Amino acid sequence: MITQLEQYIINRWEEITDSKQRPVKLSFLKLTNSGSLNRMVLLIFKDYDKRPFLVAKTVQSALNSGFIKYEFDKLKLEFDNLSTLQNLLSPPFDKTVPKPYSLTDIGGNLVLLENALYGMSLGMSITRRKIFGSRRRICGHFDLVKQWLIGLHIQTKAANVYLDDRKMQELIVNHIDRYNDIFTVSSANSQFFQQICARAKQFTGQQIPVVFEHGAFWLGNILISGDDIGVIDWESSHKHSVPFYDLFMFPPNYESSRNREWSKDWSRSIRQAYYEKSWFSDIVAQFIRGYCEQMNIDITLANLFFPIFLVVMANRSYERRHAEETTHWRRALDFHTEMAEDLIF
Repeated sequence: MITQLEQYIINRWEEITDSKQRPVKLSFLKLTNSGSLNRMVLLIFKDYDKRPFLVAKTVQSALNSGFIKYEFDKLKLEFDNLSTLQNLLSPPFDKTVPKPYSLTDIGGNLVLLENALYGMSLGMSITRRKIFGSRRRICGHFDLVKQWLIGLHIQTKAANVYLDDRKMQELIVNHIDRYNDIFTVSSANSQFFQQICARAKQFTGQQIPVVFEHGAFWLGNILISGDDIGVIDWESSHKHSVPFYDLFMFPPNYESSRNREWSKDWSRSIRQAYYEKSWFSDIVAQFIRGYCEQMNIDITLANLFFPIFLVVMANRSYERRHAEETTHWRRALDFHTEMAEDLIF
């Protein structure tokens, strides 16, 4: 397949690179197979460059199984959503997300070609540079990510929608109903869900922006190079979402990377980021409040949607068959049910 992929790139060189000078050679580095021999990610280098200029994501399209279809559909979704983003984003912000070039079958593999973004993942940057307690640098990371999210949400905002009974059903009640269908729910959870739905009615008439959601806003997908940022792996993205899910995902993932002994206990990182009083949770509170102020969103609306975020993450983890991850999200929701009043915003 590598030989066929190389020929495909050479044949479309001017279309992909806007350059007439073809390379002497292309080199391929297999980055990961994502735990499956049927899927891989390739970094592609031209001549003797040290930086890759293309990324190829591949899935064996000839196989017929539920898992392969899932991976197949994710590649299609990423290509579609990245193509949409390129039409929505203006320069220079459009350079912070990959540009998709093609999605095609090559040698029995579905192959997504996109340009490679440069930078070190934020998670690796934290561990390599040992900034576990550096407040100034942590504040810098949070501010950089906040401004990127604001830029993404301003440029991809489809509309400001008014919260009415229909929208409440779509954005809140349907997610709770799905959770109730999937899981055995405690009486405490059930009562808390009723309280959320009752409280939501107080927000009737308020506006909320509908924006693009990355959907996997982990530190491994955030690339940093100086003051520049890039965000990769859009295979879990959503074109029309509430603005909170990526926003809420970032702080506990940062805390998990900062305190690596917690990396396997996601619910503990959520408690540390959002409930326990500390200088780190102060940074998180400023991050959330600063975003809401700049986006002209009522902070109490963010408070309302926080437990819905936990519900949605548990539902999605279950649907992806990530049992351990599902357990952590459910644990976090149980904790919030008891400690909602201690939420820092």
